[in-house]
Amino acid sequence: MIGNRKGCNSDSDVYNNTVACIQEKDCSDKQLNICKNETYYNIPVWERYTLTVNEAAEYYHIGETKLRRIAEEHPEDDFTILNGNRLLFKREKFERFLDKVTIL
Repeated sequence: MIGNRKGCNSDSDVYNNTVACIQEKDCSDKQLNICKNETYYNIPVWERYTLTVNEAAEYYHIGETKLRRIAEEHPEDDFTILNGNRLLFKREKFERFLDKVTIL
């Protein structure tokens, strides 16, 4: 938790206050982040720039091993990023790649 702000005593309070604020639709971005910055996991998968191998496997219904093999076999296609040893898929570019291929 970032700071101990008024009305923000726990992570569940942060979630409930954020949801209530979003539902009212009359709050600014600063109000949404008073108690806790928005985390990666609060962003819907279809809006994320990158997906982990596990997230991509669930989202595209392709196995993790197959996804790693696709990334290894197509290094010239710019749909992956290595963050240290973590393989990430650029969601929109990978979708364009999938639109082009006929067989995985």
